[in-house]
Amino acid sequence: RISAHIPAARLVYVVREPIERIRSHYQTRVAEGVEKASFEEAVFENPIYLAPSRYALQLDQYLEYFPREQLLILTAEDLRNARQATVRRVYEFLGVDREYVAPNLERDFYRTQDRAKRSPVPYGLRKFLKRRFPALKRAKELENNVVGALKRLSRPSEGRSDTRSSIVINETTRARLAEMLADDVRRLRSFLGGEFDGWGIA
Repeated sequence: RISAHIPAARLVYVVREPIERIRSHYQTRVAEGVEKASFEEAVFENPIYLAPSRYALQLDQYLEYFPREQLLILTAEDLRNARQATVRRVYEFLGVDREYVAPNLERDFYRTQDRAKRSPVPYGLRKFLKRRFPALKRAKELENNVVGALKRLSRPSEGRSDTRSSIVINETTRARLAEMLADDVRRLRSFLGGEFDGWGIA
């Protein structure tokens, strides 16, 4: 549909170390209350974790409809570690002023830890509140009251660990994920060129 309506669209695709993306995805779903399984059980049994980290597979879908020169591929690592230079590449690709510097360029948005802290209200309950009270001016206040109550209830007691802390992937699981992603990462290297190290996966 994009190519039908905007055939000259210039597309920017940002890829991230795929195992870290899986970890972040899992942690977000746990924070939202929609994932109850352990990390090892969830990531190998539910394809929603592995499939989005197959970046070359995603690119194939777009390259069926768009020429390669209309697609710019960036890594999240470059965007984080060489932000201004990377954003300039985007500006050049889009044909806008490459010297423009956004006032909030150095700010990070949509971090996993921020999403985890933002609302302890279960995902299903948030959906219910938004669906049940869409026209009420106090719906947000109602949700905030629920948030406050759940924050107090979910605050870890002394000596108890916070279940929202960062997930640590053991070496066996990491090696298995790397093996499953290796072919896709090799294909991604053909898109990104010789300077891309494949995150040490392939």
